[in-house]
Amino acid sequence: MKTLGFSAIALSVIALSAGGAFAQSRDHIHIVGSSTVFPYTQAVAEKFSNQTGAPAPIVEATGIG
Repeated sequence: MKTLGFSAIALSVIALSAGGAFAQSRDHIHIVGSSTVFPYTQAVAEKFSNQTGAPAPIVEATGIG
């Protein structure tokens, strides 16, 4: 019983760690969110860019109107 439990945990760890091999890196951050918080999100994105030297995240607002 202990061997089966250990095998199941080991297999789960291997399966979860293999998923990282398929991830792709991107050159930018893309944010889509509510138009209500868009001004705040845009300001945070600009500050992030200024402090890190990274490209500013692309921020888009969605709304119902």
